[in-house]
Amino acid sequence: MRLRTCLFLKLLDRSFHVKVFFWTMVFAVAVLVDGYALIALSRLFGTYLSLAIVGTGGLLGVALVMNALRGVFRSLDRKVCDGVYPTSEFSQIVSLFVAGVLLVIPGLGTDAIGVVLFMPPFRHVFGRIVVARNLSSFTTIYEFIKMTLF
Repeated sequence: MRLRTCLFLKLLDRSFHVKVFFWTMVFAVAVLVDGYALIALSRLFGTYLSLAIVGTGGLLGVALVMNALRGVFRSLDRKVCDGVYPTSEFSQIVSLFVAGVLLVIPGLGTDAIGVVLFMPPFRHVFGRIVVARNLSSFTTIYEFIKMTLF
């Protein structure tokens, strides 16, 4: 009942509407720019080669992200077993997940942002921002992982 009340009050908040509208417009502009870049690429290289470039980039990116996630999850298991809070691992998981989603979405702009988020320095910065904003959720996840391992 409390969750419904909080959600209802959030829907009445004007700043929430402004944030939703802003991010919707940013996403719409990004899709338009990405679409234009794909059209320009297809005019330059041809339709099929452009689709092959975008598709191969997405598949290669997802393979790299999955490989990196495997190592991060091993490190997460080790830290949780040692009783250490895995802040770095949580930040890397968040960044790698977002990078993987962006690499799967067809387009040059999303692929570029996904590749940037895949690089370790940017991965740590982006992940730490997200983890810091949702610290209680990640603490709950940590406690749940501890319970399931022991």
